Amino acid sequence: MMHSVLRVYLVLFLNLKGLRAAGLLRQPCPPGYVQVAPVHFDCARSGVALEARYLAPAGETSTVFVLPLGVTNFEVSLQPEVPGSQVDWLVTLGSKQLVGPSGVVDDQRRFGSDEGLQINFSGSKAQKEKVAFKGTTLAPLTFQVRNRDLYPQLLHLV
Repeated sequence: MMHSVLRVYLVLFLNLKGLRAAGLLRQPCPPGYVQVAPVHFDCARSGVALEARYLAPAGETSTVFVLPLGVTNFEVSLQPEVPGSQVDWLVTLGSKQLVGPSGVVDDQRRFGSDEGLQINFSGSKAQKEKVAFKGTTLAPLTFQVRNRDLYPQLLHLV
């Protein structure tokens, strides 16, 4: 059962990735709405909870989505569908890493501030991880995951 579910998600992911690369899934959002990719959230107003699933390739670091500039007070959590999976968040602002695989903001603490953002990261446990940003993004934030497992991992994003 698990193999067929992973296969369906993999086929769906690859098909969506191909359509997105061809520019067929890009649509402009009205003012005040946001859309991010490769996890494709429909345009939604601020304050609305969104959910998505993402298949993280085995042994790779991949970009899940990019948060555009001008977004205020953003929070996202990541939870592998299989408990104990070895999946890490990586959040970067340009070439600067804000949240790294060690589960800390600046190699010494889980709370920090950078580029006008207050950053709160839940830590480096192999369970639900959460990162919250308070303030307005002045540049795009890139959210990546590193899957250190031997198999692709299905992740639940909220």
